Amino acid sequence: MTSDGRDLNESLVSDGLARIYGTRTPLPDGRDSREYLAHLHELESEAKAAKRGAWGKVSRQRYWEIIADQLHAEGWSYGIAEHFTKHGFLFCVDAHRDGKRFIVKADDLLTAFLSLERDAVAAKALTKRSRNAFIWMARKQTMKNWDYHGTRLVQDCKREQLWNNLWRFYFSRLIFPEHTVVDIGCGHGCFINAVRAQRKIAIDPWKDFVTYINPGTQTVVAGLTEIDFIENGVIDFAFMSNVAEHVTKEDFSIFLEKLKSKLSAKGTLNLIQPNYRFCAKEYFDDFTHISIYSHVSLADFLSANGYEVFEVHPRFLPLTVKSRLPAWPFLIWLYLKLPFKPLGKQMLIRARPR
Repeated sequence: MTSDGRDLNESLVSDGLARIYGTRTPLPDGRDSREYLAHLHELESEAKAAKRGAWGKVSRQRYWEIIADQLHAEGWSYGIAEHFTKHGFLFCVDAHRDGKRFIVKADDLLTAFLSLERDAVAAKALTKRSRNAFIWMARKQTMKNWDYHGTRLVQDCKREQLWNNLWRFYFSRLIFPEHTVVDIGCGHGCFINAVRAQRKIAIDPWKDFVTYINPGTQTVVAGLTEIDFIENGVIDFAFMSNVAEHVTKEDFSIFLEKLKSKLSAKGTLNLIQPNYRFCAKEYFDDFTHISIYSHVSLADFLSANGYEVFEVHPRFLPLTVKSRLPAWPFLIWLYLKLPFKPLGKQMLIRARPR
């Protein structure tokens, strides 16, 4: 409801600023959803005829409708949010089928949504196992053409300074010289390069990461679920920074199950993640984000997968190092000591198998 008592859905649709798409759901006030949906469609038709709002603009709306119809025909449940901005149409879709979930964001070129449509159609005749394999291979093949580490995640000396200081003022008290430390999804290796431990293992599916890792660290080009090469019971400190949001919950769950046997008796899993509760506006600025977590949902997900969460910091670090603030040792030390964290949008969660 708006401040003047109007139904916000009706207002947006009537003004041509929103469209109706998705599957029906029970309404909180008890109204019949079929009648409510029919009423909204009437308002939409009126706005379209009058060319109000976005209806007065040229768009690829018809093709969007075709894609949505094809998803529905293939057995997908989906919800679509559509906005008209000064840059054109912006679409978000949350689609579900056979236990898999996709959340994609696309501009009016619909590139992200088109890939979801292709997955839905191509996977129709496959078994569940082969379908999952197909989707993963298709995603992996597409990512080969992305220069993610050359555009979105470029090497940055400030990031190195940050992790050197985080090691000095925080992580050095958690990791001991005799430990085995594994950095999963290490990227440019800023964390693992700063660590001082007897054995260090760096893992990333990006093949060029090995050129950034200091000598003395074992490097393995592998995905999140490909940790079978590590011996059982040896990992004292498993670390993941900004990884889980890039993978499906299914792959994350597989990894968590495999990790249990790899951890030592006192081994821990340590995750630094964007906290959606505090960075919702920026969360999908990274086009590879596919899973959403807050400090509450991530802790619940770990618990559901057999882990005991024993430490949660909802605001541990700022979201990015791309700012004018310097990464001076004193500032890092002070920030970690503060009882409140200005601009803190990344969480730290520590857990161990139950």
